[in-house]
Amino acid sequence: MSPTLDLLHRCSWTAEKLLKRRGSFRTVLWLAELADGQREQIETGCDAPPEATDGEVLDVLADEMRADFAHDRVIRFALAFAATAITFTTTLAREPVQRRCECVAIEAHDADTHLRAWREIIRPPGRAPLLGARNPIEPANDSRYAGLLECVIA
Repeated sequence: MSPTLDLLHRCSWTAEKLLKRRGSFRTVLWLAELADGQREQIETGCDAPPEATDGEVLDVLADEMRADFAHDRVIRFALAFAATAITFTTTLAREPVQRRCECVAIEAHDADTHLRAWREIIRPPGRAPLLGARNPIEPANDSRYAGLLECVIA
């Protein structure tokens, strides 16, 4: 298994533990591997003004993490964050059904590899929420976080 894929699996497992313990997922979880082999776990919250758009907030977060990663000489990282997934269910008897679900998105990145997966947040009645099975891992070249290591690697 590649180190970046391993980091994605570790991030998924850590996100599951955090959700079980807290009952919600309100931060961005970062797992970073440094050039010397050390690993760091970081959580970032949000204290943006209410008028800021999601895109503006996420762009500022990406810029801050890019600077931190350059300073700390991060060579690969994974992150997990709350998101919404849209799924399509098809059967032979009916038209496809579209469904939105609350999930935790998980990404992992290094200089050459950009991966993404997600896990649905399941809320059983009277029990703590839990994460469903991970969907298939796919390329994440379009991620706003895919370029965070450019200044570290260069």
